[in-house]
This record gives sequence, structure tokens and C-alpha cells, in this order.
Amino acid sequence: MSEPQDSQQPAEAVPARASRRRRAARGLVWTLLAIPVLIGLLLLALTWGLKTERGTAWVLSQVPGLSLQNARGRLLGDFDVDRAELVLPGTEDRIVLEQLQWRGLRLAWNRSPLLWGELQADRLAVARLRVQMAPSPSTGAPQPPAHLISPVAVSIADLDVGELFVTGLAQPLKGLRGQARIGADGGEHHQLELRSLQWQMLTLSGRAQIRTNADLALTSQWRLSQPQGKLPWTAPFQLNGPLRDLNLQGQLEAAQQKLQVAAQVQPFAAFPLARLETDAKDLNLAALLPDAGVPHTGLTGRVLLTPNKDQSLTLKADLSNTEAGRLDQDRIPLKSLTLEALLDPANWTRLRLPKLDAQLSGGGRLQASGQTSARDGSVLTLQIDGLDSRQWHADWPLIQARGTVKLGTKASLTGASADDELQVDGRLQGRLGQGQWQAPLDVVLDADLRRQSVVLNAFEASSGPATIKASGELTLTDAMTLSGGWQTRLDASVQGLDLRRLQGGSGKASTTAGGTPNARANARANATASTSGAPIGGAGTQTLNGRLQARLQSVRGSLWPQGQAQLDVLPSVWQSLPLQGQVRYARQGAGTPDLNADLRLADATLQARTRIDPALRQGGEQVNLAIDLAAPNLASLQPLLRSQWPTATVQGAFTASTTVQLVRPGSRQALYTSDGKWDLQGFALGGVAGLPSVSARASSMGPNTASAGAVPGGSGSTGAGSRAGPSAGRTVNAASAGSSSVPRSTSLGGSGSNAASSRGATANASANTNTATTGSLAPIQLASGSGVWSLSSVRDAKLLWTTQLKQLRVAPAQVQLEDATLNLQGSWAQHKLSLETQGRLPLPPILTAPTNSKVVARAAAASGVVVSGLQLDAKGAQAQLSLQGGLESDPLVAWRQGGQWQARDLMLNLRANQVNDALLKAGPLAATVRLEPQMQVRQASLAPGRLEVLGAGIRWTRMSWQSPADWDLQADLEPLAAAPALARLQPDFGWGGDLRIEGHFNTRRDARNLAIDFLVSRTAGDLTVTDEVSTQRLGLTDLRLGLQADRGVWHVVQGVAGQNMGAVGGAVTFRMNDPLALPDKDAKLEGSIESQVDNLGNWGPWVPAGWRLGGSLHASIGLGGTLGAPEVRGQIGGQKLSLRNALMGVDMNNGALVMTMTGTQARLESFTAKGGNGQISAQGDVRFGRDPSAQLTLTADTFALLQRVDRRVVASGSAQIHAQAQLLGLKGRFVINEGLFDFSRGDAPQLDSDVQVVRQNAQPRTEINGKPLQVKLDVDVELGRRLQLRGYGIDTRIRGALHLAQDGQPRPTLEGEVRSEGGTFNAYGQKLDVERGVFTFVGPLDNPRLDVLAIRPGLENDAVRVGVTVTGTASNPRIKLYSDPDMSETNKLSWLVLGRSPDNLGRSDTALMQRAAMALISGDGESASDKLIHRIGLDELSFSGEGDDARGTVVRLGKQISRGVFVAYERGLNATTGNWQLIYKLAQRFTLRAQAGEDQQGLDLIWIWKWE
Repeated sequence: MSEPQDSQQPAEAVPARASRRRRAARGLVWTLLAIPVLIGLLLLALTWGLKTERGTAWVLSQVPGLSLQNARGRLLGDFDVDRAELVLPGTEDRIVLEQLQWRGLRLAWNRSPLLWGELQADRLAVARLRVQMAPSPSTGAPQPPAHLISPVAVSIADLDVGELFVTGLAQPLKGLRGQARIGADGGEHHQLELRSLQWQMLTLSGRAQIRTNADLALTSQWRLSQPQGKLPWTAPFQLNGPLRDLNLQGQLEAAQQKLQVAAQVQPFAAFPLARLETDAKDLNLAALLPDAGVPHTGLTGRVLLTPNKDQSLTLKADLSNTEAGRLDQDRIPLKSLTLEALLDPANWTRLRLPKLDAQLSGGGRLQASGQTSARDGSVLTLQIDGLDSRQWHADWPLIQARGTVKLGTKASLTGASADDELQVDGRLQGRLGQGQWQAPLDVVLDADLRRQSVVLNAFEASSGPATIKASGELTLTDAMTLSGGWQTRLDASVQGLDLRRLQGGSGKASTTAGGTPNARANARANATASTSGAPIGGAGTQTLNGRLQARLQSVRGSLWPQGQAQLDVLPSVWQSLPLQGQVRYARQGAGTPDLNADLRLADATLQARTRIDPALRQGGEQVNLAIDLAAPNLASLQPLLRSQWPTATVQGAFTASTTVQLVRPGSRQALYTSDGKWDLQGFALGGVAGLPSVSARASSMGPNTASAGAVPGGSGSTGAGSRAGPSAGRTVNAASAGSSSVPRSTSLGGSGSNAASSRGATANASANTNTATTGSLAPIQLASGSGVWSLSSVRDAKLLWTTQLKQLRVAPAQVQLEDATLNLQGSWAQHKLSLETQGRLPLPPILTAPTNSKVVARAAAASGVVVSGLQLDAKGAQAQLSLQGGLESDPLVAWRQGGQWQARDLMLNLRANQVNDALLKAGPLAATVRLEPQMQVRQASLAPGRLEVLGAGIRWTRMSWQSPADWDLQADLEPLAAAPALARLQPDFGWGGDLRIEGHFNTRRDARNLAIDFLVSRTAGDLTVTDEVSTQRLGLTDLRLGLQADRGVWHVVQGVAGQNMGAVGGAVTFRMNDPLALPDKDAKLEGSIESQVDNLGNWGPWVPAGWRLGGSLHASIGLGGTLGAPEVRGQIGGQKLSLRNALMGVDMNNGALVMTMTGTQARLESFTAKGGNGQISAQGDVRFGRDPSAQLTLTADTFALLQRVDRRVVASGSAQIHAQAQLLGLKGRFVINEGLFDFSRGDAPQLDSDVQVVRQNAQPRTEINGKPLQVKLDVDVELGRRLQLRGYGIDTRIRGALHLAQDGQPRPTLEGEVRSEGGTFNAYGQKLDVERGVFTFVGPLDNPRLDVLAIRPGLENDAVRVGVTVTGTASNPRIKLYSDPDMSETNKLSWLVLGRSPDNLGRSDTALMQRAAMALISGDGESASDKLIHRIGLDELSFSGEGDDARGTVVRLGKQISRGVFVAYERGLNATTGNWQLIYKLAQRFTLRAQAGEDQQGLDLIWIWKWE
């Protein structure tokens, strides 16, 4: 029965197995079909992730620690990101890339078995790369890699890194440009080609290749150079060999300097330098590395490091320094060095120093010897002899010392334990101080140093009466750190210490010819800002006495130790001020610490009371600190201020108090709060460096003292005809050349009591003078100031800061603020800031109202343009600033890690006083500031906004700045009416018209490039120019000014064209190697300038007032070469040229000009012009380039130089003109054919003789490029026979020959003799004949010797000759009466004035002679009687009458009330009453006279008719 059952099983199993096979087959089929689908999906996902922007964004978001800002583009292809930051997992190390971009990134297949594939990029650029990584802990000697094979090859065709910041480098690496290939040659090599890499002024270039396997052989060639600077140099070197053992070969030659280096470098050995051989000759490190801060040297010698057979190294050095000097001279005080040493990198206990001998500047010497061993430890002995600190630094205290210092320890260099100590034992003897403070010096030191303790057994220094003693001990729980705990004991005292003993040697940092410009500039700045030779702490009397005792031990978890400490400042003197106080600290166990301080200096006191609450109510220790500072009389602290600024003055009263709370101080969770207030009353400060002094002998300082007055003739001067009178001898010190403003308190030219009070006044507004005078006016004055603050380190806590100032005066800047308020309130998270000022702020000239001159009025009437749409107050303006801001994190977090501050509703308003229209208006604006640790600004940006200045709108769409010097700005100038703006810039020019301009300004700078796009152009309208005569329309058709810069290429385009102006246009290009630099003298120059002006008269408004141009001018110029040495090609021509000035009498016409330029030189083919009946011509050569020069020949043929009615000169002659960059020479000879100088006609008004203007900032000589211009003159002038001199009563012809010379002198000299020929001299009512007139010049131009004799004619029949002689010099003439035969002075005067002897003279004759005598005594000045009349306020005081009877004399008093009104009173001596007269001049020919008296009254109309 069983067999049938068995036979049935296979029959049932077959379908099941077949079914399973079919299912497996179907699954296999589906699997085979799914694999391509999955691969396709994977490829599709990979494509989506690498070749689409959304996929790229998703892929990058999955990278841990990676954050991106404004990423755009695809991973494969082109990609840009403003900022990428990668924080390495598990560390604080980070890599920051700014302005990262790559182009053409793609994947490629590589058949090499060493590579999986290849990644290629056309360009990879980073504007700024920051690598911030902490040093990894040392785990033993580094091991060389087994291979450098990379599974993926990377090829970058163009690599550009603008700046590379690496930890450990103070200055970034810049301009890394080149190409790199990782896995080149099928993965066999890595290759790098470096076109440039800059660090400071050094540039590195070269190429390198290293094998990726086997011995890792390196082959490289490099060039290190300094292409710029005073000493350009290049140093080629090679670094070749296996990576384990490299050979370095290099050399440098520059001028007379040489350096050769050969070395064997083993990078992975314990001591990488295995062999070194260096030879130097006259090596000056400062010249080779001018920006590295290294000193000047003159090193010559050799340094050798050679291996020995026992694997040790021998170091030998023998160097001499020919440029030894002081440290303040940027030198080192080392003349020579001899060194021998033996070292074993494998066993540092074999270190030997057989010899070290250093010869120091000034004859000093330092010798050292020592050794170390495992058994005996280490010993180093220093022997010092002839040490003089004056040879080290001029500002160091003067110390002359000799002695021995010994350092010894039983420990070896490799097996030191915590118990091993280093014993320091030494003694120095010599002298300290200089002059009256010099005294013997004796210093003794005995100390033991261990890894966990420092024991100061004894320290004692004595010099004269001063003694300093100290002893103590510091014990550490953990070696070399205070964090594990510490304990200290210290006892120190000082007695009779006078810090004047520590004053510097000379106080002057002198430089030599080899010094760097920066060093010389710093030396000049230091000499100006500090007192030469000022002792430390100043020059006041000083005696310090004090004592310090401390027994302290740290407490775990607390910032405040337990124990006691006390500092006693015993009665002392500091800067001649009494000083005394005490500081105490105490804490018992875990109790409450207490700190008290009480210090007093003169009248000032400082008190501090601190209680530290260790209670943990707020989670940690809490410190409550109260500080009170009181200085009721700041003037008592003036000696302290004068220790730094000898002429400083201060006065006022100051008080301040504050409370500070610190919770968990010293921890990262610390909280800080502070509340306080301050008050300042009656403050004045002057005589401090950087603050100009304003001094005047005035008893008080009024509200207008700081404002500027004007010299006579301006506002604040007296009217016409007024007299300075009592203000004789006044002195005005102007701040700069050409300045006429002085402090109003000096009252120039005043009358009445004001003039009387200004007698002897002195006003000093010089910014460079700090002369202390009695009653000097402090440049900064403040009536009162106060402030309150409440600050906290918690973001949401209360924030308050208010400051209020009353009556602030800053005299030099003309700032007068009646009230200024700063208010900050809210919290760090949300606060509001406002600033308001009420008073006077100085305004630049563009913001001041145009003067109400005739030209301005005519221009407004002619053009219809309202120039003064903003009626500005010249006295100043009011400023207002407000904003709302917020800090995104706690202040302490922002301080440690950085943060962000945002502002909104930023409003800025600047308006003139009492005017509603704003001068400057902006807002509401929004700003963002990103902060780095320590609150350093990293980035700042302004949201799109608008700014309005004088009605001109400036709108920007992007404005941002990023540290250190990157920016991005896109701004547009809205359509602007040009005439009002030009009228503000040049108010007297007469601008008008309806011209409108617009423009844009776009600029961007990053580490790679500086780009600028600027354009201002005309949109519509025209300009007019109005002068005293007429209004002229320019007829503008084109006006354009543009500037473009990109990658070191600068383009400047300009063009102006008008119907009445002609056309001027040009395009200039500058090319720089550095894309970030501004064009300098080495910039390549190319471009052209074209001009065609048919009528130069239309350009007359651009020449100085009074001058007129005429004719036509055309020019076609091409530019080349460099900016420092330009090459100019082209031609300039002119026809019918004319130049006129009616006021000066210049009339040059019918001129012609032809000049041809051929690169580095130009030829003045011809220049001719007519003047009168003659002409003038010039021709010569001009050379361009780095050393420009000119050689011209000037010829005049009866040329009318001056043709004014009172000054006429017609001359002939020739001269050679030689000009160079710093030299102007003129040599020639001229003859005056005809001339007239008539001094009887009035000249321009001048200052009164009692006013002296001293310009302290005026340059004593002309300079070009900061160097003085040398003038060399050699000119002969012959006066001819027709030169007439007329004026001051003289009418004569003069003849003679003069020689004008100058060669090295500051002023030219004049030599020669001038004689008069005939002529007359009108004096004392007589016309005298000039018999002899000799003027001899012996040097000065304005002070010839005089020898003049003038005789009265008509006395021949009387056998008498009388007249006047003038001798002496022009500055000190001596006038005497002359007679032949000789007679008394009275007789001479009678014959001269009356023509007869003095016998029987009448009263009127006597009065006439008295007035003549007074005129003779007074000379050219004002007589004593006239001075008396003017001093009492009259303009006329006269006596008249007939006969010899005094009773008929009439006295007349008169006063000129105004220009047309005169009042007089006259009375006879025998009359009881007098008559009043009022004379009013109606017009030029009509006068009205009213008379009133006892006997007669009347009104007269007088008509004057003159004829000749």
C-alpha cells in the first residue's frame, strides 16, 4: 500500500517546483529590468543634484557645518556665492570663503589605473580666504607620508585668490594667481605654477612638481623679489630632492649687497636643519624688507652649521655690523658677534656654548659661556661690561652698568622635574640718571625658579636716597598655570623714589641718512607732540613712598582669594602735588571679601567701596562696587597736566559716581550692570597738543570771542576816513597765508572805547603755537555738562545713556553750541538714539550764502535763476540725528563671538539757523552692521534710500562696506539745476542759466578688483556768465565727464562744446599692474585731447578778474609713456591772440603761437605778440618725462609792457629762460626805451600802518612736490634816457644801470646806481630844482642809499643857495636843510619858505614857518598836531586871521559826519559867540551850506564850475 503513495509525491511536487521557477524567473526579469531604471533614477538624481540650482542648493544644505550666503548657480557649471563658511565637525576651526566663484566645472573620465576620474575647472576665484585653525597637539615627531596619490585628479586652469588669511600671519597673503593640477600625468605627479603671490612688498613666483609615490621627489624653481621700493631686488632659489631630504640653493644681489645660502633641510626630522652655509656682504635688512619693521644693518660675515661624525652639529658665526646704532634709529646696538656652539638634536644635554662675544655700541661688551650635562645640570654665565643705555635708545633711562649674572640648575634640559630649580644670582653696579639727578646704582637679585614656584629671596635696588626692596614667593598647584590654584606672599617697599632719575637721555629720536621715510616722519611727529627730554612723569617735584604686604591664596570656584593685602601710599609728592592713600583687601576663609580704596591727590579724591556677596541667589558670586570721584578744583591738578604739555591750562569742577554689579565675574555666564552719573562745571582746556591756542590780553571772554572778525575794509572795520588812533602797535597772528580773519575781541580799527580797549591787543589763532600767556583763551570751553547712564550685559535689561552740554565753545573751529543733547534709551534688543544740537556749527563755503555783490545781482536778474533758494546762515546750522536699533544677542556674546546690530528709521537733518529748508536731509533709512569678536565691524550696509544735499537728490540702490576695505555702491544723481550749485561754489563768478545735469556713480572693490563707473552729463539747458559789463550765454550743446576703472585700467573721458565756447574733448587711459591701486607715476598712459576754440574771449570768465582773452586756439595732442614720464605728441596753434588788463595797463594783441610736440620733447616754433608799436617773441624747447626741463629765448623789441596812464614801460632786450623740476633760471639784458612812473595817483587801499599781520603757517619759500624751488637770476637792466619819475612832488628823469641777481639766496638782490637828470621837487610851497639825485643799490631791492640835493631857484641875485638834502637809506632817510653860505637853521628855513631873511617876520609868516618846520620833522608821516586832532575825534582844527594882532584870530573846529556831511564851529577870540555851519554835498557840482549864529543865519546853494 505504501508504494502507490510514494509514487504519487513526485507528481504533486513537479507543479510546485515549476511554479517557483517561474516566479524566480519573473523576479529575475523584473530585477534586470529595474536595475537600468534604478541606475537611470540615480543618474537623474545625480544630474538634478549637480546640474540644477535647486538640486545644488539641496546637496549643499546636507553638508554638515556648511553655511552659505546668496548662493547661485550649479555645482557642475558656473557657481557663485557671496560667503561660504565651513565649521569642521567637533572643533571651532573654520574656513571662510568670501566671493567664491568657479566657472566651467565638469567631470571627465581618465584611463589611468591610479585615478577614478578627473575634475576640471576653467576658473576658481576667491576674493578672501580665511583659515582659522587651532594648532594640533603634538603627538611626537611627524612622519613622512607613504604616498600622495589622489583618487580624483583636479585641474584648475586659472586659480585666483585675492587675500589669504592664515593664523600666525599678521598680514595676509595677497594676489595668489596661477594654475594647479593634482594627479597630473595619470596621477604620477602634482604640479603647481605660481604666477604671483604677494606678502607686504614681497612677490613670489615659480613652479613646482612632486611625485606621488616612490621617494616623493620634489623639483621646484622659485623667484622671490621686491619689485618696488628704493632697492628692487630678485632672489632666485631652488628646492630639490626627495621629500625626506631637500637641498636649498639660493642667492641675492642688490646694489653692493650679497647673500648666498646653501642648506640641507629634513622636514620630518627632530631638527629640520641638517646643514647651513650662509655668506653675507653689506647686507641691509631694512632696505631689503622696508615694510617688515626690521632694523638697518650692514652685516658682513659667515654663519656655518655643519654636522659632526657623532651626529652632533657645530654652529659658528662671525659677523660684523657697519651700521650699528640705537634702537630708536631703527638700528641694533651690535658692532660684531662671534659665536661657537655645539648641539646634538638627539640629546640636548650635550649643549655647549664655549664662546659668545658681542661688541656693543659705545664700547660695551657682552660675554657668555655655558654648558649642560645630564649629571651636573646647566650653567650659563653672563659678563656685562661698559653697558650704556644711551647707546641703546635715546629715550631710555640713563644706566651705566657692569656686573655678572649667573643662571644655574641641577636639572638637565630633557629630564627636569617639578623640584628642580633654576637659580638666578646677579649683581650690577654703575650709575643711574643724568645731571643733577645722577647717583650711584646698585642692584642685587637672588631668586629660585621652579616649575611650580617662584621664590624671590632678595631684590634690592638703591640709587642715592631711593631704595626699593622686595621678597616673596609664588606657589602653583599645577605647574606653569594659575588655573589649578595658587598661593603667594609678598613684602615690598619703596622709599624716596624720584622718577626724574628715570628720564630719557636726550628725548630726541634722531635719524640718519639711511633712515626710512616713515622713521623720519615719526621722529618729526614725536618731536612735535612731546617735550624733548621730558622725564617720566614730567618735571615736577616727585617723591614716592609706599609699602605693599600681601598674604593671599586662591579659592576654588571664586575669583576672589582669601587672605589679606594692603597697599599704603605714604605721604608722597607727585608732580609737586601731595599724594596719599590706602588700598585694603581682606577675606577670611569662605567669608565675605571686602575691598576699600581711598586716594587723595591735591584737592581730588577717589573712593571705592566693594562688597562681594558669595551668596548664590543669582547663581554665583555677586560684586557690588561703588566708586566716587571728586575734583572740585581742576586747576589744582594743572601741574599733572603740564607734565605732558608744559603750556596746558585747565579749570572747572568735576564729580562722578557709579555703582557696578558683577554676577559670576570671570565666567562665561557673567552678568554686568552699571549705573552712574557725572557732572562738569566751568570747564576750560587749552595748551594741549593737537589743540590750537587762542590768546588775547582780555579780562574776560564774551560770547563773541571765538567768532572771527575782519580786517579793515570788511565787516567789523571802521568806515572811510576813520582812524585807528589808540590801537597803535596791534599785532594779528593769522592762521594761514592769505587769511584775514582774527578773533573779534581784538577789535581792529575800532573807535571810541572799543578802540581804546584794544590797545596792545594780540590775537593768536595759529594752529601750531602753544605759547602760554597770561589770560590766554582756552580753545575748548564748556559752561556745564552732565550725564547719566545705566548699562547691563543682558540684552533685554534697561539701557540708558544721556549727555547734555551747555554753552560749548570750540574757538578754532568756530563751534558755539548753546545746547547739545544725546539720548539713548530702551534696551540692547530695542533702543532709540537721538542727538540734537542748538547753536552754531561751522559750515563749509559751499553751504554759505552768496555775497550780495553786483555780479550776483546782475546774474540773478539776467538768468531768472534764484541762487539763494536756501537762505543759509553763515553763523552755522543745527543738526539732528535719530534712529531705532537693536542688537540680536547679548553684548557679552557679541563681544566674544560677534553679532549683528540693525537700525531702522534713521533720520539725519542739517539745517541753517532760522531757516526751514534743510541743507542735508536723509531718511528714513535702514542699516545693518555685522560685528566680529571684540566688537570689530566686519560689514555694514544701508538699505536703498535717498539723500538730499542743497536740494540735489542722490539715490542709491546698494551701499555696503566690508572689512578691511571692500565696498559696493550704486547711486544715481537725480536731475539737478546746475546754476544754483555753481553759484554757491563760486558766488562772485556770475553763474546763471537753466542747465540741468544728471549722472550715476557705481563702484565696487574686493580683494581682486576695484571697479568704478562715474558719469555726469548734460540733459538740457544752458549756462550764462555775468560780469560787471554784460551777460554771456555759453550756448552749451554737450557737457560730459566720465571715469571708468576695471582691473587696473582707468579711462577718463571729458567733453564740453558750445556755440560760443568751441569744443574741447579728450579720452585718457591709465593702465596699472595692480587692479586695486590708484594711478601712480608708473601707470602707463595713453589717450588724446582735441580742442577747437574760435573765440577765446568767451572763456574770459575762467581767467582772473580784470583780465581779458582774445583770439583763437586749436590743439591736437596724443598722450603716451607713463604718468610720471609722459610722452606728448601733437601740435598747438593760436592766431590773433590777445591779453588785456585795463587796470594794470597790459595790452598784448595780434599774437600767434605754434608749438610742436614729438614725444618726450616739444618745440616752441614761434610765439609773437604786439604791444604798442613793438613786439615780443619767444622760441625754444621743452622736455617732458621724469626730469622735465625747458630752454626758451625771449626777445622784446620796443615792446609796451605797461600802457597805463600813470605807469608806462616800453622795453627792448632778450633773455634766456632755463627751467627744471626744482630750478628756474633767467639770464638776459633789457633796455627801457621809454617809461613813466607817476606815484601821485592813488593805489589800492592798504592796512593801517599800526596793524601787523604775522602769518605763522605761511611757507617761507615756494615748493614743488614738497621740495623748495630754486630761483637763479642774472638780469641787466639799463634805464635808458626817457624814463620819467613823477610823484610826491618829484618830477624828473632817471638814468642808470642795474643788475638783478639771485643764486641760492631767499630773495633777489639789486646792484647798481640810478641818477636823476634835472627835474623839480615841490616842497613847502616851492618848486625846488634837483641838482643831484643818486640812488645806489647794494643788495636789497627796497632799501637803496640816497644822495639828493634840491635847491630853491630865484635866489641867485641874493648870492644865497638854500634847499634840502636827503641822505641815508630809503628805510631810514635823513632830511636836512642846506645853504651856501652856511647859516643858522632858522635862516635856512626862512630863505627856503619865504625867500628872504628872517628879519621883521610877521605873525602869519611865523605860523607858516612853524608849519613848515613841523612838516620837515614829521617827514612822510602824520605830524604830532594832526595826531592830536584825530585823537580827540576831530577832522579839522585851524587858526586864521589878519595882521599881527591875536584878537583877530578865528578858531575853527570841524568833523566829517559822513561822506557828504561836514559840521563846523568857528569863533573869534574877541567874540562872545560863534557860528555853526552844516555843509552837505548834494552832487559833484552842487553843495548846500547852512549857517547859524548870533548875528547871521543863512542857507547857501553853491555851484562849482572848474576850468583849466
